[in-house]
Amino acid sequence: MRSAGSLPTLDTHAHIRHTHPVVELSNCGAVLAMTVSLEEASHAIVRNDETILWGVGCHPGEVHAQRDFDEHVFRKLIAHTPIVGEVGLDRRSHVPFDVQMRTFRAILSIVADEPRIVSIHSNHATAEVLEELARRPIPVAVLHWWSASNARTKAAVQLGCFFSINPAIAEHSRFARYVPIDQVLFETDHGYDDPPAGIPAKIESTERAVAGKYLIDSALLRQKVWSTFRQAAEKTNTAAQFTDPLRRFFGAEQ
Repeated sequence: MRSAGSLPTLDTHAHIRHTHPVVELSNCGAVLAMTVSLEEASHAIVRNDETILWGVGCHPGEVHAQRDFDEHVFRKLIAHTPIVGEVGLDRRSHVPFDVQMRTFRAILSIVADEPRIVSIHSNHATAEVLEELARRPIPVAVLHWWSASNARTKAAVQLGCFFSINPAIAEHSRFARYVPIDQVLFETDHGYDDPPAGIPAKIESTERAVAGKYLIDSALLRQKVWSTFRQAAEKTNTAAQFTDPLRRFFGAEQ
């Protein structure tokens, strides 16, 4: 078994400008970089980064992205990546909720047939997101910045959802109380204007906080998270779309 210390940090939800030179992102650890529109995704997924995977997204808060969403374009784009995100629902968005819902349902329908690891936004719409996931189950739903009640958290666990925990919610006791450790992932929700080199430090601090809640060593927790991520790739049958370095990390945690 390779030591957990040799595994990089894993950030399953960050926003990075696709215009960054490849060399600037070489020290970010492993990152799932979300996009907010199909236009952004079309530029991002053609990059050649060793440990950055770019998602195909349509953010519920982005008016133009929602207006321009096209199922056929979305389907073509996801052929080039194992990641979908950021997608979901937001009751505080300026986008009409019925428009958001139509887009979200279309995306769930497509990824139910063509599985991907999906990062889901649910701001003030946790009940609706869970209803849609129950109505149209997908193999791997990762709940981004989850802040619902304990009852809804337990419902999400029963649906098999994963939870990407960020620094802002790492101290919440509900995760250790209600979420099995093998459904835990980490994220920074790194912003476009934040320096990408800061990602590993954010993940490390979150690992320490969450490890304390689960009463395990943070290095062991990182190993478990990589194991969970490998299982997500297996559940979606997308391992072939991962870069060679990321596939080597899958083997390293075993």
